[in-house]
Amino acid sequence: MDTKIPVEPIKPDRPADMSNFMVVLKRPSSKALAQHNRSEKYKILLANTARLREQLLVWITKQGLSAEVYQVSEPTALNMLFVVSTPRAAELMGQAPGVLSVSSSKDFRVDLLRQAEKRPARSRKPKAQKKGGGA
Repeated sequence: MDTKIPVEPIKPDRPADMSNFMVVLKRPSSKALAQHNRSEKYKILLANTARLREQLLVWITKQGLSAEVYQVSEPTALNMLFVVSTPRAAELMGQAPGVLSVSSSKDFRVDLLRQAEKRPARSRKPKAQKKGGGA
């Protein structure tokens, strides 16, 4: 007789009880940024978000929330991160150092990495030179 072996169900990409959240982080004051040019401001803001992201990851581990946090987005120059976690972990993240607020982002799709991969690369064509317009 043939015996059937149970097949393990296909696991989704993330546990069903997790949702998308937007975490707003502290940022340097406008006064502190005023003395810098645009490029320097960008670097300062990116470094700030990266530093606070690392602090948040350490905090998540110390609080024992690692199993409840599926993903924390990569830092950008904006003072926010997108997180996939349980609602309980998101609520607790509001108490983490450097975090100003945590709010649900279920009203809009947040998938920065996949959106960038789907977008076709733009090619830059060289500009055609005007005929007869020598200097």
